[in-house]
Amino acid sequence: MRKPYACLIAAVLLSAPEARADEGIFDDRFYAAPMGTFALVRDSRGTGGGVGGTLAAGFGFFPHLGMEVLGSYLHYNAHTLPASGTDAAAALDNVTSYGYGLNLYLSHTNRGLFAHFDGMGNKTLAYDGGLGYDLPLTDHGLGLRAEALYHWENGQQAAPLFNLGLFIPFGKVSQPATEPPPPPPAVVPPEEVAPLVPSPAS
Repeated sequence: MRKPYACLIAAVLLSAPEARADEGIFDDRFYAAPMGTFALVRDSRGTGGGVGGTLAAGFGFFPHLGMEVLGSYLHYNAHTLPASGTDAAAALDNVTSYGYGLNLYLSHTNRGLFAHFDGMGNKTLAYDGGLGYDLPLTDHGLGLRAEALYHWENGQQAAPLFNLGLFIPFGKVSQPATEPPPPPPAVVPPEEVAPLVPSPAS
């Protein structure tokens, strides 16, 4: 279970030089992040792994802090499915959740490595916490998002959950206000000197 976390950390370190392409400007744009989701489940739940998707939409609240609205869908399969009947339908566990999340970014640009925390609920309560990385791939900021989280759901033992998808910002980055350059120095022409007139011969 530790191998995916090591892969995420390695990707962060290898891609760090590219993350500096934002030139240090705080990115406060609204964005959407559609991601595929895979959850590893403990045997205590009595099901196999969960697959589904997560949609995050948010913005940079201020440097180092982002806020998100989240929607998640996970489909779990039982280890042993009944042959038919209502028991077969009950053996499939579909969990849809909605909630809010916070991202704490290492960089003041609100891109790159971040710590993620969220709380979601619907029929069950779920909490997620872990690390993520936003990697811009274009000048506009379109890029990849990867998250390696621990997932707590309805009192179950925490299990690893992984998200991988796109990061799609909208609009343009607000440029910091700059002072206008000082005016060029005025060129003062040299004073004209009157030509010397020879005095009349005395």
